[in-house]
Amino acid sequence: MTSWMRPVFWRGRSRRDDTTWSLWRRADGMVTLHALLPAEQGEMWIATYDALTSPRRGGVRFVDPERAAWAKSVKDDPRTLDQIAADSFTQLLKLGADADPNTLFGGHRPAVWP
Repeated sequence: MTSWMRPVFWRGRSRRDDTTWSLWRRADGMVTLHALLPAEQGEMWIATYDALTSPRRGGVRFVDPERAAWAKSVKDDPRTLDQIAADSFTQLLKLGADADPNTLFGGHRPAVWP
């Protein structure tokens, strides 16, 4: 490994080593989640959160009638933004757990570029 690559390698390794994921059940039965993620993983979570909640936060305005109807349903949803996010990420987790492992969905994976 050349000397100019060494800092990048160690920085990436350090970030991977610093990754944490804590999940625990509270006395009242609710569950608490805390995570410290590397940039690439964190950006995936942030992009997904933005896509799910942007209509409520004054984000994108859709011209397509179906997308506009979805955006209106999110905007008019009586749940809080935190509740929408928690319910949406839980639904995504369920969909992933129930997906056929032999099927490739979409055609590409999102990527974060430096």
